Amino acid sequence: MVKVDARVCKTKLRIRHELVTMLQHQNINNISITKLCDQAQINRSTFYTHYNSTIEVLEKMESEVLQKSKEYLRQQRQTFDVRDHQKMWVMYLKLLNFYKANPDMTRALFVYPINKKFKTDLFNFSDQYNTYTDSYYQQAYTIAGGLEMIELWVKHDFDLSPERLCKLMVEMGPSLTITVPLIIALMSGQE
Repeated sequence: MVKVDARVCKTKLRIRHELVTMLQHQNINNISITKLCDQAQINRSTFYTHYNSTIEVLEKMESEVLQKSKEYLRQQRQTFDVRDHQKMWVMYLKLLNFYKANPDMTRALFVYPINKKFKTDLFNFSDQYNTYTDSYYQQAYTIAGGLEMIELWVKHDFDLSPERLCKLMVEMGPSLTITVPLIIALMSGQE
């Protein structure tokens, strides 16, 4: 097992945090490495030790949050049952808590993504993994609603508790029932 240097972790976290902070005010293409290094209070050589560009920082953040979500959802897939609303509630709540506990990575995925691949994959996949309705249009509408609620929650700095957001999603209709199995199937590679 490779031992991770705490200073390296701290430096990467500082770079990532400052990048997400800067993204609130400007486009990724307008953030120079010099500005980012000034904000993170590191020198450019330290930055280049870990990354080649600001876009790479964001890409790695996206990749990590997706990988961690996949790992969690693969574990949950073994016991997943769309009819067991209590299990779905617990599973979805854990996912929302993960997103809230990792705000920089979550913002990178939902608010400042390099591309819209995550959402596009969910929509394309919905036709193959329909769990709630036989209407592709209803399912697409529901998935979009669930994802937009999460994105809005992230944009509003996690202003609701994960429990409250979960409750709202359940009250809004079948978004919880549809979105969770789709995300699980997509991230576990089941087609």
